[in-house]
Amino acid sequence: MAFNLRPFGKIFNVLMYIDTCTITRVVPTKDEYGATKSDSRVEIYKDIKCKFSFSDKDNPADSNGSYMPVLKQVSVNTDLDHNILPGDFISGYRIDQVTGIKQLIEGICGQPNRYDTHQSISIQLDEEN
Repeated sequence: MAFNLRPFGKIFNVLMYIDTCTITRVVPTKDEYGATKSDSRVEIYKDIKCKFSFSDKDNPADSNGSYMPVLKQVSVNTDLDHNILPGDFISGYRIDQVTGIKQLIEGICGQPNRYDTHQSISIQLDEEN
């Protein structure tokens, strides 16, 4: 017997997703002379609800006796309604629930992992790694 978990995912989204993000994608566009420009970013989704997640990972390959670099890995969880592709640019704000402080997060999206209730997307941050 199969169960449809999608309605529970909608409830989960309302309760858990407090951050917001905007997704842009590089698409070929034409300039005023009809020439194709390949570096134009078009806004695909604006201010969608999401949840940024952070984890740290040791990188022993670059370590020495007194230094062990730690890589910050960021992922974003969002609803399945959004078709986010690898290579899309994400710009969003993580909101601290206690202080209300917003942290800007910008990077390139990886391949989405789609689950029954949501999708999780790894992000390559612009300023790191």
